[in-house]
Amino acid sequence: MPEAPTGRPYVFVNMVSTLDGKTTLGGDHPSASGIGSETDQKLMHRLQEIADGILIGAGTLRAGNIIYPIGPVRAAISASCDLPLENRFFRDDPERLRIFTVRGCDNLGLNRFCVYDLAPLPQNRLDVLQVLAILREREGVRRLLVEGGARLNFELLSRDVLDEIFLTVAPKLTGGQDRPTVIGGAGLDAGAFRRMRLISIYRHGSEIYMRYRRNGR
Repeated sequence: MPEAPTGRPYVFVNMVSTLDGKTTLGGDHPSASGIGSETDQKLMHRLQEIADGILIGAGTLRAGNIIYPIGPVRAAISASCDLPLENRFFRDDPERLRIFTVRGCDNLGLNRFCVYDLAPLPQNRLDVLQVLAILREREGVRRLLVEGGARLNFELLSRDVLDEIFLTVAPKLTGGQDRPTVIGGAGLDAGAFRRMRLISIYRHGSEIYMRYRRNGR
């Protein structure tokens, strides 16, 4: 994996989707659970092991328990302060937990954690560039794994700091016009896109594992 750029970590996103591009299955609590195979889970754990920091959005945390290895910095980002503090993500390694939220957050349950209160951008969005700078300069994170959700992935894309994406495509179809895809958000401007190049592609059974890196890296 390439060296981290100056002032921020090297950012690699890991996602799994159905063949029709959906990243959650239906139900009362939609999540990615059940999309990928056991092999996909093993690859996910391998990526977690090479990262020295992991960043995840609040929506993904609300979808179910998130279990990460002990050791890497684990960071959550939420402009609403609506975080499921009963989730194992917050309980398993609290000394390495970092939370990014907006100034004025009134969730008193966060007081026992290390919280970075940031000035919000328009529409009450958090500045991912500032989040990345803090993770690099104050927390020493050089390789940052991001595991969604779609809105956080778009913030990284729109600020041009998404360096790599690992994408598993599972041989399943689910449909659903409102179910999230790998990258959501408002979308780039009309006609705009980020060009990526294929680094590797593997097949196990009918499941495909792809690794893309942005041009110029």
